[in-house]
Amino acid sequence: MNSANAVAKLSALAHGTRLDVVRELAKSPEGLQASVLADRLKLQRSALSNHLKTLSTAGLIKGKTSGRTITYRLVGPAMAQLGDLLTSLAPNQR
Repeated sequence: MNSANAVAKLSALAHGTRLDVVRELAKSPEGLQASVLADRLKLQRSALSNHLKTLSTAGLIKGKTSGRTITYRLVGPAMAQLGDLLTSLAPNQR
């Protein structure tokens, strides 16, 4: 992952609400509808929409539309790349 891509992804996660969204999505591999996320996180849907857009633009989540409903899921490879990056920055523990 290049530096610009890493910064975009880490910046998207550098907000408590967005990190909470990612945590909720991580608990639900099948994905969650925006309305369910809003209820679980006690957020107004308009505020949640902005956070979902930021996470989506960073490539961390993906939405699938079915009728009038959008179900959001984590993008597994992007999350794995972030994990690999952070692991590579940690000093060797022996």
